[in-house]
Amino acid sequence: MVAWVNKKIDNPRKGLWLFILAFSESSFFPIPPDVLLIGILLTKERARAYRYAFITTVSSVAGGVFGYLIGLLLFDTVGAQIVDFYHLQEEVQYIGRVFSDNAFLSILVSAFTPIPYKVFTISAGLFSVPFIPFFVASVVGRGARFYLEAALLKKYGPSVSKFIKKWFDLISIGIILLIVIALIIFK
Repeated sequence: MVAWVNKKIDNPRKGLWLFILAFSESSFFPIPPDVLLIGILLTKERARAYRYAFITTVSSVAGGVFGYLIGLLLFDTVGAQIVDFYHLQEEVQYIGRVFSDNAFLSILVSAFTPIPYKVFTISAGLFSVPFIPFFVASVVGRGARFYLEAALLKKYGPSVSKFIKKWFDLISIGIILLIVIALIIFK
């Protein structure tokens, strides 16, 4: 994987590769786009960090919409195979129960954190989550994730990349907990 990322970082079409990776990860592929985004932003491209965050966000949300359509229209033929491939049958059933309580927050959390977003995109279609809340939660969650990484790398450069790799999961879960607590308090 490292060799593939290093090869794409130097590729003149790195933005296209980032788009393809972010799109596919949101609906069926296991590798998160963060690895390529961070790799790109550790080069001279750091000056264009927000451009790459935009590419990653747009393509990831587009891939999420594709995942939603798989769940909505093609679950029996395509979605079930993806779920079976990753052995996520129990998770999909659990997500269906979670969606009945708060689909928007569930999708927002999965879009921001390292939780496999593809499971939520396919499940959102499968369980007929209304499209607009799905889309808004995806844009907010994915945008916050990728723009936060871009902002940190733009400002601090390589010194922050090890910090992101080591602590991103814990920090993102902490931020989500704060959001949930605020929603409970102000509801």
